Amino acid sequence: MSLHWGLFRVPNDGIISANSVGSDMLARRYPRGTAGRAVSVAPKELAWALILIGVFGFAAQGCHSQKSSVGPSIEFTKIPPAVQGGRERVDTISGRVRNARPKQQIVIYAHSGQWWVQPWPEHPFIPIKADSTWSTDTRLGFEYAALLVEPDFHPLPTMDVAPTQSASVALVKIMKGVGTPQFAPTGSLKFSGYDWAVRMIESDKGGVNNLYDPENAWTDTSGALHMQIKKKSDRWPCAEVFLNRSLGYGTVTRANLTLNPS
Repeated sequence: MSLHWGLFRVPNDGIISANSVGSDMLARRYPRGTAGRAVSVAPKELAWALILIGVFGFAAQGCHSQKSSVGPSIEFTKIPPAVQGGRERVDTISGRVRNARPKQQIVIYAHSGQWWVQPWPEHPFIPIKADSTWSTDTRLGFEYAALLVEPDFHPLPTMDVAPTQSASVALVKIMKGVGTPQFAPTGSLKFSGYDWAVRMIESDKGGVNNLYDPENAWTDTSGALHMQIKKKSDRWPCAEVFLNRSLGYGTVTRANLTLNPS
């Protein structure tokens, strides 16, 4: 782009030069060989040309500064459903990062009870591809967090609160899972005057894969609750019962532990 003022051209590099139209006009007005000496710039025209050069230069510099100051952003392109987590179900989560710096990577957490790093604590870092996209498998949760992290970041396997920005975390974006939240299926039993839920699927509690079998929890004719760990198909599922309400603090008045070798 260049500016034309009278007989002169003002290109982007800020150098004023005579244009072809001006040269032709001068050639017709002055004898051959004298046109080059006749080229001059009126003070008023020169002042306006310099003002315009300054305005456009300032605008270009402002655009460049604005572009360089744009920070990173994270976009989700595929979000898994909102489902109570566990190792029994896996889905894909993916997205795109804009304005990431070299060597930065993505770390994903899924929220189900705690925030769990995905897909595994041993493999938490997800590379950003050349086209700025990223993708990984994840266990399910009710919310999903994507972290843009520096090379010195060391992700925890689990967190009690949502991740936040820090010196090693350039950006955090959290999205709810898709659809109505789905809770894990449970069995039920009555004990001590309450309706208890019995866990039926696996869990990651404590960072370890735990197997559960609803047949390992029951009450007898006297109302006593029995829970056991029993070998089944070369695996050792355990038992878990829980209430969906709080009873406050209290004391267990009687508990018997019986080990039945198999």
